[in-house]
Amino acid sequence: CDVIVPNALPGILAGALMVVTLSLGEFNLTWMLHTPLTKTLPIGLADSYASMRLEVASAYTLIFFVMIIPLLVAMQLLADRDHRR
Repeated sequence: CDVIVPNALPGILAGALMVVTLSLGEFNLTWMLHTPLTKTLPIGLADSYASMRLEVASAYTLIFFVMIIPLLVAMQLLADRDHRR
């Protein structure tokens, strides 16, 4: 029985993009390991919302969207392309 990789490619790409998007928003591990010198995106978001710095929180949210939205659009385009075949 042979494995045909092109048929598995959409699933591999979708899984990889999901891992990237989830790891960008991972909060629990970074909360335990962060230091004042290393502030990750989720920690910056939490700190800015907790201190009511909504302008900083908006900037962090915009950075998060700028990183995530192109990946999600790419995943949707790849799914549409594979669905048409």
